[in-house]
This record gives sequence, C-alpha cells and structure tokens, in this order.
Amino acid sequence: MSLEQNVQQRWAEDAGLSALIAPDRVFTARPAEITPPRAVIVVVAARPILLASGPARWEEATLRITIEDDDYGRLTAVGDRLAGVFHRAAWAADPAPAVARLVCLRRGPIVPRSKSLWRQVSDWSALLRRDD
Repeated sequence: MSLEQNVQQRWAEDAGLSALIAPDRVFTARPAEITPPRAVIVVVAARPILLASGPARWEEATLRITIEDDDYGRLTAVGDRLAGVFHRAAWAADPAPAVARLVCLRRGPIVPRSKSLWRQVSDWSALLRRDD
C-alpha cells in the first residue's frame, strides 16, 4: 500500500475528517471534475536517506494534501483536523511502508480558486521504513 493510500485509509477511519469530507471524496490522484468538497493526496518527492545491510531501507517523502471546498468554514475545519490527526503521527503498515513520523512542514493559506471555490495546500514530511 502506498503512503497516499495509507493516509487515505486513516482519513476514512477518523470520524471527524470523514464527517467533514467523505472518504469517497478523498483521492490519491487528481480526479476528473468532481464537485467540492474534495481532497487530493499525492507524494511530490521521495529520496532514500539510509541504506541498511538488511532488507529495511529508510526514505523521506514529501506528501501534499490539497483540499478544495465551496465552504470556507468547513475548509478551515478540515485543515485544523488534519493537523490534529496527522501531525507527528506514526503507524505500522501492513503492507509497508511503515510511517515512522509524519510532520506538517507547511500549511498554506486558503486562497480563492473562483467566486465560490477555496483551496488550501499543506506539505508534509514523512519518514518511511520499507521492508523489501
């Protein structure tokens, strides 16, 4: 399971996030035109940081979560809930990768995309252990 799918799964498991944006509106690739609210989770960069002699290896990845909504208040609430659920989170994943630490690097401003659509982008740093 990819890092994006892991985050998507944890989004679905969190009642607060699921109440704000339903799990079927959280994507791991840019969706076709879908009415808001929606969230898109993608890895924008990844690099190895430690190669061990065993099967485990460590990577650092930058994860981007983009949220678009026509309700400014809900968008703000989603951003706050994301920080509460995922900032400094860690979990073992089966299948890999295990996330040793997920930290919010930057929570961008809420910007208008059109007259009735708002967007917020946040970038996250993930330390991953892959047991290949």
